[in-house]
Amino acid sequence: MINPYDFYITPDEYTRAAKNGVSAVRVAQRVRALGWSKEKAITTPSRVKKDRSHWRKVAEANGIGGPTFYDRLRRGWTEERAAKEPLCSPERQVEFAAQARKTVQVYSDEIINLRKANGINRQTFHYRTRVMKWSPERAASEPVMSRQQVGRLGAQRLRSQRVE
Repeated sequence: MINPYDFYITPDEYTRAAKNGVSAVRVAQRVRALGWSKEKAITTPSRVKKDRSHWRKVAEANGIGGPTFYDRLRRGWTEERAAKEPLCSPERQVEFAAQARKTVQVYSDEIINLRKANGINRQTFHYRTRVMKWSPERAASEPVMSRQQVGRLGAQRLRSQRVE
C-alpha cells in the first residue's frame, strides 16, 4: 500500500539533497513523477552535461549539422573526429550501402531471382522463411493467395474439422 507521506519531502531532506548537488525540483520530480525512493532521490547526484558548444561550432564550420555531430558521438567517435571528419558524398553512401547488402545477403542469387520471377514480395519471402519456417525454395516459388482464396481454404478446413 502506498503511504502518502512517502511523497512528502521535508525541508531537511531538501537541504540534504542540496548538499549532494541535487536541486529541489529534481528531488520532487524523482520522488513524485519517477517513483524513486526518497533516499535514492536525495543521494544520487545529478548528471553533469558536458559542454560541447565549442566542438558543435567547429562541426558547423565544417558543414556538419548538429544531429550528425551528436549521432557520431553516440556511436563512439571522439569529439574532434565527429566535428572534423567530412561527410560522405552521396555516391560514397550508395557504395557503402551496396557493400553492406553484399555482406548480409543470406540467400543465393538463384533464390532471389526465383522470388522476383514469381512476384513474391521481399517482406513476404522473409516472413515465410523466418516466421513460418518454410524452405527458401518453397517461400520463393509458392504464389501468394488472394483474400478470396484464403477465405475458401479456411472454410474448407473448418468444414473438415466439424466432420471428424
